[in-house]
Amino acid sequence: MKNIIIILMTCILSIGCSKVTKEDIENSLIGKWQLIETCEGGTPTGWACNPVEDGLIFNFKNDNSFSKEGGLLENCNLGTYTYNNTNIILIYNNSECENVNEPIERIFTFENKDLVLSPLIGLCPEGCTSRYKKIL
Repeated sequence: MKNIIIILMTCILSIGCSKVTKEDIENSLIGKWQLIETCEGGTPTGWACNPVEDGLIFNFKNDNSFSKEGGLLENCNLGTYTYNNTNIILIYNNSECENVNEPIERIFTFENKDLVLSPLIGLCPEGCTSRYKKIL
């Protein structure tokens, strides 16, 4: 009887566990992401993309906290985030962060293993994106 219960439990547990694929890990928001390119629309030729050297770094952690190194808003470097299938919301929590009074919401996608962030419509009418490469 014990053997039947053990076999039955093993079958139930193996069916209930999902396999984490390499694609799931590569397309995970968790980790360090460095800005490598910015693109803007509205130019006579369409999109103008420029590489970025030593771009700012976002570190998204499992506990929904993040840190930022570099970039504008130097004193704004810690916060929390939430996300769904299409949008990420950054909430900075530094008391020194006076320039950011509201959460920052961005559309995010993964393209060729890169994280691409775009402002919501209205902030960049011609379109713009920031491309990040995972570094850890």
